[in-house]
Order: sequence, then structure tokens, then C-alpha cells
Amino acid sequence: MSWDEMGTRRYSCPCSHGHYVVTLLMDDWNRHDEAWIMECPNCSESYGLYTYSSYRNGMSEVRYKWVRKERLAELSDLSTKLNQAEKNMTAYMKREYTSRWLDEFCGQRKKTVWSRITREGEEYPSLSTFYHWIRTSGIDDVLREYLAYRKLSVVVRILSLRDTYLDEGAAEVSDLELAIDSLKREIIR
Repeated sequence: MSWDEMGTRRYSCPCSHGHYVVTLLMDDWNRHDEAWIMECPNCSESYGLYTYSSYRNGMSEVRYKWVRKERLAELSDLSTKLNQAEKNMTAYMKREYTSRWLDEFCGQRKKTVWSRITREGEEYPSLSTFYHWIRTSGIDDVLREYLAYRKLSVVVRILSLRDTYLDEGAAEVSDLELAIDSLKREIIR
């Protein structure tokens, strides 16, 4: 399978003294893509390509925009800080709560474990998915997967945790997510 060029277009660059080229591509399954190349030497030093998704009529579209490299670096720094904060929270949860979390479910039937984790099936995963995970990885490995930042609320709810470090870490992650969302909205405008 290969991508075929369907045509190219030239557009004025952000500084208006040069241009960039957009090449339209299509593959054997009628999928479309674009390749953007900055040909202006001034803008290639100052601008980078930002890719994002937007939704129109319920369909996702990939969009592109030339953005100052400083803004892209700022977004990258915030994303790095967010990833590190989430890793720190996950490491802390695994270090402090693994044995307590596993002991909480020791000797319980798989369906009971699933019921507690999903609030009687109100949350993900379905019972069949949960059983599939257990057959694939084993109950202890499935339970250990919950000791990650993205599943923090489940662990806190079941263990009734009151932990200042977790509260502060969750607040930091929330602040970083808000900063990233705000910067992305600003870039797209």
C-alpha cells in the first residue's frame, strides 16, 4: 500500500515573503492525508507545524497550522511536566498502596471484584472484558493496572484514602491539564 500524490498547492507563508506547499495524498483505501512543507527560509526558522483534530458534523478532521516555535516549545514543556506528574503519582501509588490494594480483594470472587471496581457495572469495563483481562493477565496483574494515575479515583474510592500527596498531585495534574487546554485553544485561534 502506498500514498499517491493527488496534487500540490502553494500558499503564502506567515511572513508573506515566501510560501509553503501542501501536497494532497490518497491511498488505495481512499484515505486522505496532507504533507505540509515550509519553503520560506525565514518562517522555517520561526514556525513549526501544529497538528490538531477538530470535529465537523460528527466527523473528526485533522487540521494543520503554522505556529511560532516558542509556543510549540511551551506546549511541549507543559506536556512533559504533565507526563512526569502522572508518572510520579503512579509510582507513589504503587509504592504506598500495592499491598493494601491487593489485600482488599484477596479471596473475593472475580465478579465481586468487578462489581466493586465498576460500581455494579456502571463504569468501565464490562464483565466480559474484565474476565478477558483476567484470563489474559491474571487477577493480580489486572488489579495492579488500577494503581496508575488515570485510575486514581477508583483506588481512592475503594480504599477510602485520605492522602495529602495524592490530593496535591491531582491538583497539580489538573492545573497542568487546564494550562495545556488553554494554550491549545489559544494556538488554534
